[in-house]
Amino acid sequence: MGRTIIVPTDFSEGSLLAAEKAALLAELFDMRVCLLHAYNHYTRAWLAEQDADVSLIQQNLNTLAYKLTNGKEIEVEGLIIEGTIYEALPLAIRREEAQVVILSSWGKTGFQRFTKPKLLRILSASTAPTIIFNQKANSMLRKIFMPINVFRRWNAKIDAAARICKFYKATLFIAEMRPEEVFEKEHREQLTKLVERLNQEEIEYIIVPIYHAETGLEEFTEKALIAGADFILLTSDEEEEGNRFKAGPDEEKLIFNSANLPVVCVNPFMRIRS
Repeated sequence: MGRTIIVPTDFSEGSLLAAEKAALLAELFDMRVCLLHAYNHYTRAWLAEQDADVSLIQQNLNTLAYKLTNGKEIEVEGLIIEGTIYEALPLAIRREEAQVVILSSWGKTGFQRFTKPKLLRILSASTAPTIIFNQKANSMLRKIFMPINVFRRWNAKIDAAARICKFYKATLFIAEMRPEEVFEKEHREQLTKLVERLNQEEIEYIIVPIYHAETGLEEFTEKALIAGADFILLTSDEEEEGNRFKAGPDEEKLIFNSANLPVVCVNPFMRIRS
C-alpha cells in the first residue's frame, strides 16, 4: 500500500490527538491513515467492564475514522491485530508498508496505559520513523532541528534526514553539538566534510553551533525555539545494531522536551519509504 501513517490507539486523549495530527499530515501530503488497535489483555479487561465484545472496538475505530475524514479528502481505516502493541505495531508497519508512526504523550492515558515509559518501549518496537507529539502543537514539517556531532559517524544520519526533508520539502537545521574541548583544525576539517555532504543533497540547511554538548540540551531546546523549529529530528548512532530507534538518557529528555516540540525518531537504517 505505502504512503500510510499508522496510529496506535486505545481511544485515549493522547491517541486521539495523534490521530488528529495524522489526519492533518495525511491531507497535506496525500497519505492514508491506519488506526491500529492491539487486541490484548488490556482490551479484554476493558470490554468486560463494558459488558461488550470486540465489535465495540471496531465500532470505535469506525467512529474515529468517520470523525477524521469529516471535511477531509483522506482515507482512514481501522485495523485490529491480536497481541501486545510491541508485537502488533511491526506487523502493521509491514502489512501496510507504512512510512510513519504517530504517537502522543499528551493527555490522560487510556485502558492500554500509554504512559511515557511505555511510549519509549513502543518507540523501540517501531520499524518506521516515529513522531511523538507532546501537546496540541503545530503539525507542519517545514523546519526540522537535528543534533549532529561531527566527530562521530554521521553519513547515514544525513542520508535519512535528507530523505525526510525532500519528502516534506523542509529546511534542515543542523545543531552542531560541540564538545567542550576540540582541536580547531580537526573540527574545521570535519565541519567542511559535513557541509560538502549537505551540499550534495541539494536541500536547504542551516548549521547552528551548540557549545558544551555534554550539558547543552537546554541550549539546544532554546535555539530550536529561536529557529522556529516545527520538529526535532533524532537519529540513532550509526554504531548501533538493528533498524530500530533506541533512546538514551539525552534522547529521552529531548523526546519529552520542556518546549513541547514534537519529535521525529529515526534509525538511519530504517527503510524510509517515499
